[in-house]
Amino acid sequence: MPETLRHLARQQVPAEIPWEVVVVNNKSTDDTVAVAEAIWRECGSATAFVVVDQPIPGLSFAREKGIEAAQYEYLLYCDDDNWLAPDYVATVFNLMKQDTAIGALGGKGFPHFEISPPLLISLNPGPYAVGAQGTKSGYLPVSNTLYGAATTYRRSALHQLTLNGFSFQLTGRLGKSLATGEDRELGYALSLAGFSQYYSEDLMFVHFIQGSRISKTYYYNLLRGNCYSFPVLHAYYSLIQEKFNSRPRKKAAFVWSFFLYQFLQFRKVLKMLFFSREASLPFFFCLELWLTTSSFWLKKNKLYTSIIKQTRSKNYYAN
Repeated sequence: MPETLRHLARQQVPAEIPWEVVVVNNKSTDDTVAVAEAIWRECGSATAFVVVDQPIPGLSFAREKGIEAAQYEYLLYCDDDNWLAPDYVATVFNLMKQDTAIGALGGKGFPHFEISPPLLISLNPGPYAVGAQGTKSGYLPVSNTLYGAATTYRRSALHQLTLNGFSFQLTGRLGKSLATGEDRELGYALSLAGFSQYYSEDLMFVHFIQGSRISKTYYYNLLRGNCYSFPVLHAYYSLIQEKFNSRPRKKAAFVWSFFLYQFLQFRKVLKMLFFSREASLPFFFCLELWLTTSSFWLKKNKLYTSIIKQTRSKNYYAN
């Protein structure tokens, strides 16, 4: 966190752009608050700085508290390991101001590993929320979403979702749990409500990855965390396809979606087994992810159906 705050203090923001830094203390058990305040004093920045407490653990709860405390329209989610380029805040402001259709704006993260990573991780760092989020700067397809790291949201768009009845089904990282997906859930909800998601190559940041997170065991557990968010995310994905597909397919249904997933995964593992000379992940681990996802999806079939029904009834489609 200290280096993250130093990068925020170095932001080159024109005087006419008002901005602030809100640090959310999400039930920390160390001296996070004292350290944050000391670092900011040390930096000597004149930018408004405030620390707020969120006693409910969970990334999405922390972000909700940050939104509640924030004063302005553009909300930049800077995680405690995101080091923003000096022009990041100013570029965000200009892009969001110029295009009011943008509900969410993301950039390109570059990994900075504290220790040398295994080859698997260095070749496939995507699960750490790094890399390009599009082939070039521009609007993302409605079925694509931005990762949450260093992403900016329009406050009025989030407020519209609240009015539509949206509430998170996923909480993000919680304690030792590596469950993910709340960022993608929010992205899908924004798309359904008619807001655009935009990727800009001009927005660059470094994602510092601690040594404790750089191992195959952690990496595999990170991928396993995706299994538990899949039923929720696929429900939203099905609604996206139902609304925006130019050739309307069957309305999203649990059985139809589940068996289509089985077919696609079966084809994938067969290809890995017989046609791929070198798989990026071990075959049996991919098989484990398939079975884990499928079993959890079956257990959560009521949740899947509920999300689809509630999303329609709460009218996320309306802007």
